[in-house]
Amino acid sequence: MKKHLLLDRDGVINRDRKESVQGVDKFNILPNARKAFGELAMADVEVIVVTNQAVVGRGQLEEGELRRIHEEMQRIAEAEGCEILDILSCTHASEENCSCRKPKPGLIDEAHQKYGFERSETWMVGDDRRDIEAAIAGGCRPAVVRTGKGDQWEPDEGVPVYEDLLDFVREEIK
Repeated sequence: MKKHLLLDRDGVINRDRKESVQGVDKFNILPNARKAFGELAMADVEVIVVTNQAVVGRGQLEEGELRRIHEEMQRIAEAEGCEILDILSCTHASEENCSCRKPKPGLIDEAHQKYGFERSETWMVGDDRRDIEAAIAGGCRPAVVRTGKGDQWEPDEGVPVYEDLLDFVREEIK
């Protein structure tokens, strides 16, 4: 059975921005994310991105531009030999109280339904507390990276912490 890896986007793959990534020109890949994609490709891991993008629900970003941002992210990953299997986004505004917005596990549930991975053996890497809460609620193994918001809080005991995505990949993906 293939290994799957769930990744948050902002703060894990690209620089998190206070005002959100509102265009492909504002999408800045984190320095070691490229290398991480290359190592994930060599390990034959299936990558699924699960990301809150309320910027769409708030009317600050069009769906088409979100698609272009994700196409750029996929292009970068593919240049390193890594295919992103899927990108699942919650585009609802926070006040909509949907079931897919992390910390709820809706995106993880959707990914599981589509790809049938073993939840208890699948990592979910995030930088925000809500990523970790979603991972736990979704039955996955949570991991925190210190990029993005990950250096602003301490996770509960037992949740491993890594400097960045590359550090995580080198420690956990064999």
